[in-house]
Parts: sequence; structure tokens; C-alpha cells
Amino acid sequence: MKQNRLTPELKKELKALNEERMLNEKNIEKYKKNFSEELKNINPQEIKNTVFVEEKYTLWRRLKKVLGIN
Repeated sequence: MKQNRLTPELKKELKALNEERMLNEKNIEKYKKNFSEELKNINPQEIKNTVFVEEKYTLWRRLKKVLGIN
């Protein structure tokens, strides 16, 4: 749509929409920065959602793994 065909009401709504979009973009950037800072401050030792199971291989299985025969 051309700007000269817009009514004053539509121009006002379009301006309000653009201002709200800019405000939302600023808020999103702020939240992204806060979230990344929180992630950086987390101690990796505190994250315990995976169970580490040490698998002990036999000599034969280790040889096959090294040679790529699996």
C-alpha cells in the first residue's frame, strides 16, 4: 500500500504497530543477553540430567573398536 492512500487512522495504527515491534525486539535482545549470562554462570558440575555409565571393554572388543570392525 502506498503511504498517500492511507487514512490518518491507518497511519496512526501502523505507527503504533511499528513502535510495538521495535519495543518487542529490544525486549527479546535483553532477554537473550540475560539468558546467556545465566547459562554462563551455571556450574557444569551441578547439571546431573545424564547418567554416566563407564563401559568396560574386553581386549577383543577394544581391538575391534580400534580397527573399526564394529
